Amino acid sequence: TVRVGAGELHWHFGSGWPSWSIPLEHIAHVEATRTTFWEGWGVHRTRRGWLYNVAGQDAVLVRRSDGTAILLGSDEPRTLKNTLQAAIRSAADSPKAQR
Repeated sequence: TVRVGAGELHWHFGSGWPSWSIPLEHIAHVEATRTTFWEGWGVHRTRRGWLYNVAGQDAVLVRRSDGTAILLGSDEPRTLKNTLQAAIRSAADSPKAQR
């Protein structure tokens, strides 16, 4: 499950544990992509960063400001990418972010 809100990108498997999150302000780039056969499924390190994927090859690559990256498996990668980009823009435009 992937959620975008409250100033963060949050994801978890199954019942909600374990879970992970990244503040939107730490995301530098987002793109829809596909994982390779070699990257596989599950939670593990790949040459492109940590992979969190239950099934399929569609994913979103999230690159952090520090250069590290994660791949989030998604049934709707373009929708997730667009939602993330809109949330990042909105967070950056908020009065709190401009202080």
